[in-house]
Formats: sequence, structure tokens, C-alpha cells
Amino acid sequence: MIRHLLKHPIAWLALFVSLGGTSYAANTVIAPAPSTGPTTAYASIWFVNHNQRERHLEGDKSSGITEANLSYGADNTICLDGLPKPPRNLQVTSQDLKFVTAQLAPPNGACAGKQARISFYYANGTPTIYGTFFLTVIA
Repeated sequence: MIRHLLKHPIAWLALFVSLGGTSYAANTVIAPAPSTGPTTAYASIWFVNHNQRERHLEGDKSSGITEANLSYGADNTICLDGLPKPPRNLQVTSQDLKFVTAQLAPPNGACAGKQARISFYYANGTPTIYGTFFLTVIA
């Protein structure tokens, strides 16, 4: 087989492309997610709740989540609500080395009745008054 490939460069190219399979196309073509499947939303967010409440969503690092979807539930808690589909999964990555708890559809406490609650704590368990985090939601 190798002798044949050395004599016929087109066969060599065909073998190379066939071994690569669809990975060449996958690197250049991005297909939209099916409308009936899961949707993903994400946002880069920071908040401060000291003397006055301040919250900011970085629009260039966000998709599907806006400032209108965020509210305060307590000093260390951000509520998420108003997404078109209810979240099935949340991933919160804290950029401040804080501990994070996240709960979908909290039945009581801060953010009760909202789609999600995200709270931040120091290592000793005390609530924080600021945080920077990246949020990914799968609905």
C-alpha cells in the first residue's frame, strides 16, 4: 500500500483527508444549536454591596443573560430570574477565590421563587460583600 501511495500523490492526499475525517470541517464550520435542544447562556459579572449596591454584567463576555436578569437577594447573594427557559444546570466560577453556593429555583430564603440563587462566602463561612464570577446556565 505504501508503494502505491508514493507513486500516486492523489491517493496519499485522499488517505490524509479520510483519516482526518470531519475534524477539518469542524474547525471551520459552527452549526447553530437545535431549537429543541438545550440552550446555553453565560455572563461575566461582578458585584459590590457595601454602602450602596452595585452590580455590573460585562456585555462583551455575556450572551443570553442581561442586567435585567440579575437582582440582589442579600449582601452576598445574586438572584437570577427571567430567562426564557428555566435553568437545568448552573456553573459558577469565582474569580476571587471565594466559596460559592448555587441553587436552582430556591423554595425559600433569599431569591425564593426566582430561577436561581448564587451566594458567596469566605473560607471561614462568613458572607462576602463583593465578588467576581463567570456564570454558565444550561436550560
